[in-house]
Amino acid sequence: MAEIDSAAQEIVTSYHILYEKIHTERSGQYQDAVEKTKGRPK
Repeated sequence: MAEIDSAAQEIVTSYHILYEKIHTERSGQYQDAVEKTKGRPK
């Protein structure tokens, strides 16, 4: 059971790292898009 818990924790940690990286990239892309569209006529 300890092996399963250890493996599950590795998966959770890896997922968290990848999700945070992708979220940060996406956030940056969103902010870039907002800056590009500021001041444009509707």
